[in-house]
Amino acid sequence: MRFKHAQVAESSVRALVAQLRYEIGVKQGEVAVPQTHPPAEEAEVDFGEFTARIAGVVMKVWMFVLRLSHSGKAVHVAYANQSQESFLDGHVQAFARLGGVPTRKISYDNLKPAVTRVALGRERLENPRFIAMRSHYGFDSFFCIPGIEWAHEKGGVEGEVGRFRRRHLVPMPEFASLAELNQHMAKADATDDYRHIAGRAENVKTAAARELLILRPLPEAGPFDVAAQLSCRVDGKARICVRQSYYSVPARYAGRRLQVRLAAFTLTAIVDGTVVAEHVRSVHKYTETPSNWITTWRPWVGNPGPCPAPLPWSRPGPRAPSPRCTRSFGTQPGPPQAIRAAPRH
Repeated sequence: MRFKHAQVAESSVRALVAQLRYEIGVKQGEVAVPQTHPPAEEAEVDFGEFTARIAGVVMKVWMFVLRLSHSGKAVHVAYANQSQESFLDGHVQAFARLGGVPTRKISYDNLKPAVTRVALGRERLENPRFIAMRSHYGFDSFFCIPGIEWAHEKGGVEGEVGRFRRRHLVPMPEFASLAELNQHMAKADATDDYRHIAGRAENVKTAAARELLILRPLPEAGPFDVAAQLSCRVDGKARICVRQSYYSVPARYAGRRLQVRLAAFTLTAIVDGTVVAEHVRSVHKYTETPSNWITTWRPWVGNPGPCPAPLPWSRPGPRAPSPRCTRSFGTQPGPPQAIRAAPRH
């Protein structure tokens, strides 16, 4: 069969293809509708990550971001982990800096600190601590459907994570502690109030001034207590192990169990309602002597007495090898040897 070539304009081909696609029922392109967010009603939360040098150590840092949907004003807080204490503390700090709480809802991914199980559709089994925090501040939660195709449901904070990282955290920031890093990020938030979001005539500060006035007031009972309550045993070296890091306590408590309050940045050891030790929470895992520890000892009540002797299992003595041991691992056993008794004098 011989084919004939014809010269046809591109517009004619496009029109024919569009007609054929319509006739065979091919799915057409989806239409995007701009979202509208009334003032003070909605916010979005997300975690992003970046690299920083803290106390001379290059480490991965997580950035909690809460962004008001109407004005675009955002609060950024840096943490050494994505634990539930950090997640809840990010809300507490964000609400305190904004001076109020969104009146309707906050949108989330399916983060483990908030969601224990994803059910069908929008149904979620939420973490009890997260429910307690929501009840304390009085807002509803909205969880996005998993998958990249549903990222637009909280697209404002998704883009905010990358924008803030490129503008204020490049090149790699270097600070002596997370507290100094968070001071730097708070100043960056104040600077961003004067930026203009694409498609808006007013800057973020002008829109936020209108929105912040009608946020729900903060609870009269005070901020939510984000600390986790733990029970830890003191080892023979007068240390407790919490989240893969060691913290020292007074030696007189060796072998006992202490109550521990683990917050986002601090750790407090308590005995019978009395604080006996406070630490800045370690930012490094699998370590016994991190350089950024700061310990505050509480004064003793009464006479503490002498330091107790080490526990018998904490310092084992040397063991003499058995006289019948004639081989080591990886070698073949040799012939039995006679054991000569020591001469008597």
